[in-house]
Amino acid sequence: GIHMGTHEQNLNGVKRKYRYFGFDGGISVNPGGIDARGDGVKFYYTIDDGARHCFMRIESIAIDIVLPMGAPKSSAAVLISGYLSMKQPEGSDPDAGRELAGGVTIVLPKPGITGSAAMRYNPKVPSFIVDVSLELPVPIVVFPPVGIYGFRGLFGRRYIASRESVGLAADAS
Repeated sequence: GIHMGTHEQNLNGVKRKYRYFGFDGGISVNPGGIDARGDGVKFYYTIDDGARHCFMRIESIAIDIVLPMGAPKSSAAVLISGYLSMKQPEGSDPDAGRELAGGVTIVLPKPGITGSAAMRYNPKVPSFIVDVSLELPVPIVVFPPVGIYGFRGLFGRRYIASRESVGLAADAS
């Protein structure tokens, strides 16, 4: 898809007017085992009387890779899927900064092992949160009949969920 339109945003405290053109699309290399997609790839440029300013935004990029290259997913040795999203958080102040979110999943189908990592990062604050996991096909026996089938970890810094999104008042503790 091809996009054209107008946009307004603050630049150094001044409301500026922009036009943009962009596209959404994808490419699949087969045989080759690579599928890539890009959404919201847009180039912005000013149309008002101020100094010329231009920038580019990419809302999201996704990729799927099958190894060995060209093998069908049913007989692949490794499946890799990943994405990166660079969107303005819903309902946020445009000056609050764009949030980057992304993740990657790696699957080893024959042994049945899956690993993943996902993150969110706002460089303006700066704040981040990272979620990593590993799933195993058979349990690590702690003592019968209790076993561990996987591991998951979550860590971050200065990352706070919106109080309003969970039904609390903005000033709730």
